[in-house]
Amino acid sequence: MNPHRAEVFRGLRLYECDHNGVTINAGPNDVVILRGLQIDGGPLGSNSWSGVRFIAGKALQIQHCVIRNFTGGSPQPWGSLAPVAVGVGMMFEVPDELGDEEAAGFVIPAHTAYHAAIRRGRIEPGETVAVLGAAGGIGSAMVQLAVASGCRVIAIVGGPEKVALCRDLGAHVALDHQAGDFVDQVRAATAGRGVDVILDPVQGEMGDRARTLLVPNGRHVMCGHAGGLKPVDPHFYVFNYTLVGATLGGYPKEEMDRIEKESQQAVVRLLQQGKYRPVIGRCVSFGDVRSAMKEIAARRTIGRVVVRL
Repeated sequence: MNPHRAEVFRGLRLYECDHNGVTINAGPNDVVILRGLQIDGGPLGSNSWSGVRFIAGKALQIQHCVIRNFTGGSPQPWGSLAPVAVGVGMMFEVPDELGDEEAAGFVIPAHTAYHAAIRRGRIEPGETVAVLGAAGGIGSAMVQLAVASGCRVIAIVGGPEKVALCRDLGAHVALDHQAGDFVDQVRAATAGRGVDVILDPVQGEMGDRARTLLVPNGRHVMCGHAGGLKPVDPHFYVFNYTLVGATLGGYPKEEMDRIEKESQQAVVRLLQQGKYRPVIGRCVSFGDVRSAMKEIAARRTIGRVVVRL
């Protein structure tokens, strides 16, 4: 146990003890940072981690102690594997249902997806929801949350492996944009009607074209820009579309604390009900990070990539 390394959690002082290794998730946000495409003045990037175990007690003379595994997020602008991370924005006990690898890929995708789909997107039972990048970490989380909310979910991905994953996650329709124009495929799947909501961590050209699928009063929820940023045609308003920005940042600290706790409680409840699971595509060693980042940039990964330190 290292008494010089401590955090405070729920009024208890937590002292770090021995562990078998830390796992950190890496994702498209790291690629965005490496390419210099982060938004000036926008929220910081963040990583999530697991595997740090603490002994909890009110003093060093602990009479009744329990060793717990924690997961959390560290907001900072240098990416998931930076040598220095400033502060811990959130920290939660790892649910019993998750191991270290799943826990490392849990907080950021789950909380971001809940914020985008439920809190900001306000998806409703019976709505038709299209999810772009549906096999990624956040995309796969949004697919599951939309299914659990009683929506008809159309997952849009690239490649048969990703199609199979989304079907396994409960998507009612999974479309391969590499096999044909995805706009035509969505129109065919909805008998020409279109969709009520687009959950979009991709944006770029794909997001721009997807917006043509919205019905009047439809919402385009922009929760990432893995495909780049493209100006929005200002004439969107004549179609009675709503553009919704969604990111876990920009709120006062007290509101962020409330949002994170609410998200954690909601998604853990779904996890315990068997309606949600983190999707971990690969777990790599630190020496394999370079090749893993290239795979992420080339969109050849599914779910979250986790790095074991």
